[in-house]
Amino acid sequence: MNTPSDEPKAWYLSRGIVGPLIAGLCAVAAIFGWSLDPEEWTELLLSVIAVVFSAVGIWGRLQANRPIRVLKAEKAGPFKGPGNPAKR
Repeated sequence: MNTPSDEPKAWYLSRGIVGPLIAGLCAVAAIFGWSLDPEEWTELLLSVIAVVFSAVGIWGRLQANRPIRVLKAEKAGPFKGPGNPAKR
């Protein structure tokens, strides 16, 4: 019987590989004198997050099997959410 824990996973999904790999890269960078101050770390982290989530969004759209339908303004109808004066 095959359970999810029996299935092999890609190396980049393993915390036991990725964690030490990142730690090793940081150690090598420190040996060569490369360091970042807190503002640079924040900027780097936000940039990496933006790239990763952009790639995930594009990958998700490419993997999707249903087309995107865009509603035209006249078919969408009036906004009926909170804060709409017409709803009161």
